[in-house]
Amino acid sequence: MARAHIHEQLRPVPPVWAPFAADWRQVVLASRVRLARNLSGRPFVLNLSVSDRKQLAAQLGERLSACAALRGGPRGTVGGLRQDERRLLVERRLLSPDFSACGLGRAFAIAAGHHLVGTANDQDHLRVQAILPGLALERAWTLARAALAQLGEDDEFAFSPRWGYLTLSPRNLGTGLRAAVVVHLPGLAWLDRIAPVRRGLAALGAGLVAMARDLDGAGDLFAITHDASLGLSEEAILSGLEDLVQVVVRQEQQARLTLARRERLRLYDHIGRSYGIVRFSRQLTLAEALDGLSALVVGARLGILPTPGLDDLSRMVLEVQPAHLLLGVAGDGPRAQENTLRADRLRELLRGSPG
Repeated sequence: MARAHIHEQLRPVPPVWAPFAADWRQVVLASRVRLARNLSGRPFVLNLSVSDRKQLAAQLGERLSACAALRGGPRGTVGGLRQDERRLLVERRLLSPDFSACGLGRAFAIAAGHHLVGTANDQDHLRVQAILPGLALERAWTLARAALAQLGEDDEFAFSPRWGYLTLSPRNLGTGLRAAVVVHLPGLAWLDRIAPVRRGLAALGAGLVAMARDLDGAGDLFAITHDASLGLSEEAILSGLEDLVQVVVRQEQQARLTLARRERLRLYDHIGRSYGIVRFSRQLTLAEALDGLSALVVGARLGILPTPGLDDLSRMVLEVQPAHLLLGVAGDGPRAQENTLRADRLRELLRGSPG
């Protein structure tokens, strides 16, 4: 697959997972649901021989390509992508890092709106991911389930009357469902309350995972997930997760109020300093850029700084990522030193704002 082709398909579609929109309650960015299935009578992917894995990828790749719900976006095999192309898709949350790391016997198909992704030979034979803006778990599940129905008959998939759908990971056993809600938690992060929230969720069978795990939670973006699906229905899992998300949303809203009412000077100082860093720096690490943009989002919501709109800030979160920065969804760019190029790009994007 040619690199320009991927750029052309990515460029007109904004990232589904990072819209700092007016709702949901100014905290939730996106809802993601993934369904996993394995073909009955076939070993799990990790137990397949190389030849069997390639054969299965070809077979399932044809199903992905023929799936009406998955038409219009990038598709093919991971082995047919360059490393920078794989990274672009990972940064868009369309492919997982683990899936994209190995090109052997792996196929994928992405819908035109990038809200649906199907993969073959990830940890499981087939996976379908649906991701939608805001708090929309049930609708995402409905989309993923409909796409999966186009990929195979239910009696084709490995199922146990006792255990439900059989998956490689025990935490997906039963329904084969994994759900997550992406949230922006600057208030809780700035008040050092992320750890207590994480412990509280863990006690209730859920998790709070930093989106930028290798950057210690830079950007204050997190995913709220459930820990298991065995013994629960899909409806119960999604309903329970949504209830927990609403609890975290209220905690984040309260944290922002606390900052605005009791620590106003600290809040304004943090946002002002962050604006100065991203607006005038000549070198920026990815963590610095994400933290700065997180503060600008809060500043935009509070009207503290006449910064670009929330849609523009959402796009900046993507454009400072390494692959988008160095390769660019609009075409090839100079292979400048990454931190310098990132600072240059943000200064260019913020040039129209005061200062």
